[in-house]
Amino acid sequence: MTPEFRTPTAIDQVAEEWVDTLVDLSPVLATYIGRNEANGRLDDLSPEGHERAVTETRRALDALDALEPVDAVDEVTKADLSSELRLELELHDAQWHLRDLNVIASAAQDFRQAFDLMPTGDADDWGVIAERLGAVPAALKGYTETLREGIRHGVVPARRQVAEVATQITRYTADDGFFAEFVANAGPEGGQLPASLARELSDNAGAARVAYDALRDFLTSELAPVAGEEDAVGRDLYALNSRRFLGATIDLDETYEWGREELARMVAE
Repeated sequence: MTPEFRTPTAIDQVAEEWVDTLVDLSPVLATYIGRNEANGRLDDLSPEGHERAVTETRRALDALDALEPVDAVDEVTKADLSSELRLELELHDAQWHLRDLNVIASAAQDFRQAFDLMPTGDADDWGVIAERLGAVPAALKGYTETLREGIRHGVVPARRQVAEVATQITRYTADDGFFAEFVANAGPEGGQLPASLARELSDNAGAARVAYDALRDFLTSELAPVAGEEDAVGRDLYALNSRRFLGATIDLDETYEWGREELARMVAE
């Protein structure tokens, strides 16, 4: 069957423009979704970068709120995108970005893991990688500024998370760690890189290691002493992040009761 053609609507346009905005705001996310035009950059997670993201989010939400759906597709697009945009604003208002550090999915891991998904087929690809490696120091500096602002506001992550991220960074920056091994094995399959590019990769990887070590020093000397004793973030922040992770609002109490019942059933079995 031939799919039915649908003329793009004004709501479609807002949604498409928001994807383009996300690519600009979050080059790491862009890499994950296959928009490689931003691969030479990293996210600006400084306080100023967060404010810019909030401004763009509000702009997109205002544009969406001003439009009426013309069909069922529009209704779904508007409902889903509006929910996501409002959630991002709620998370910002809750100051989540000031304490966004953990061992699985925070900037400390995201910046490093972004390199795993970048094309490496030819010298041009490695030139983009060199560019992104060169962006690591500024990106981590901005992230540190935001965490430092969190300290000033008394909004901090858990001490155990801080300590474990510092341990991860030690592995990243070791002489046999990620950055050293990554550039040591650089080059297209069956070929070599130009000497100038190889030197640039080595220099920028070295700068990235220094920058990560500086983040680790900040974590251990400034953030850890004032970090929280408990891993728990509290019900309000948990509810927001549950919506972010699931894409839906659930009854937390009911879900926890179900989880305990399932655990008891499995233990009994």
